[in-house]
Amino acid sequence: MKPGELARLLDKDFQLAVDVENSEFWEYSGGAWRRADRIVRRHVIHYAPDQDRLRQLVEDVELITLPAVLEEAGKVVTPDEPDPRFINHLGGLFVVETGETIPHDPAVMSFSRVPLVPETGRIRMPVTNAFLSEITCGDKDLEDYLLDLMADALVPGNQRQAATMLVGEGRNGKGALLRLMGQMFRKCDQTTETFQSMSSRFGPITLYGSAFNYDADMSARYISDTSVFKKATGGDVMAMERKYKGTAYAKVWASMWCSVNKIPRSADSSYGFLRRWDVVDFDAKVTPVPGFEDQLAAELPSLVTFLMDRARRQRGNVRRAGAGLERLNAAVDLVKAWMTDEDSGMAAMSGTCPRSQIYGRFKAWAEDEGIRPDRLATVTKSDLQARLAAAGVPLHKAHGGIWTYTFGG
Repeated sequence: MKPGELARLLDKDFQLAVDVENSEFWEYSGGAWRRADRIVRRHVIHYAPDQDRLRQLVEDVELITLPAVLEEAGKVVTPDEPDPRFINHLGGLFVVETGETIPHDPAVMSFSRVPLVPETGRIRMPVTNAFLSEITCGDKDLEDYLLDLMADALVPGNQRQAATMLVGEGRNGKGALLRLMGQMFRKCDQTTETFQSMSSRFGPITLYGSAFNYDADMSARYISDTSVFKKATGGDVMAMERKYKGTAYAKVWASMWCSVNKIPRSADSSYGFLRRWDVVDFDAKVTPVPGFEDQLAAELPSLVTFLMDRARRQRGNVRRAGAGLERLNAAVDLVKAWMTDEDSGMAAMSGTCPRSQIYGRFKAWAEDEGIRPDRLATVTKSDLQARLAAAGVPLHKAHGGIWTYTFGG
């Protein structure tokens, strides 16, 4: 069998399209596009069971003939530019502007889908409402903030260029919420790149075409490089290295969510980094109940309907609440982070400390936290002393004329 013949058979038997810029194949299935990068390898045996030099045939079809056949037929897609006007679900395309649902259409650049039919009658979700109230400690503003973020995640494209960080110690509902969010996307729409792994060699290509990326246990270790994260959330074209293929160039648009026990320190205190985060504090203590998540799942059709309508009304506007963002600011401010650290920072100190030794205490804390020397060097002795004075830390002359700070008093 010749490469052109196999390419035409694949085009005939499957609803395929190609990302021309990156020679990646996509298949339209169940009302939405999905990656089909192994379509040739999976089916070549069916079409050419006795073919000699099978590997060469596959390479020729993947790299040359199938992209050419699809492009010539006008069957092209742009997976890094999803259409934000629609939320795709099993029942059709929800029009965000009007709230109506129209039939699925392969001409719509839709690369994710809610894998269920939303509730069309009365919305009932008492278990979900009770769960959201419990994990937000009854704070209605914080609950609304969380619902806004959940609704925004269903709209493809990450128009707000933001990521969501759920913060709090264990058994507070963060994991259950992330699992609930995951059920609103197909498995093929989800990725699990961590903050660190997305900066690895093949991390970015994993995010290509992803709609929902989550890190269920984000590391709290020091973040030294935020450049890839800012590109991934900022709508920038990224170079994505691929195994055995050339580099792809595409934008990442996944809604990014992570769960962490403690906000990690960061080398980046810029506005460009901080503005990308929505930080939600989880201070509740939730007692696991057997079968509870099954009850949440049973209410998903109602929840999806509720969130789609919320997305229609909010039009990308998310009302922030809680002190999470303030805590993030503190985490990237080295001096403030040291001053508020109740485990090993200034907040844990008591008694007195000579002014000549205070910078050494701060430096030792920073080194234990894994702060890079170049980042530590941005805080001088005079900077630290000025911040302590501004914070009102008592400073007096002790016996012998030694200037001394007093803590814990």
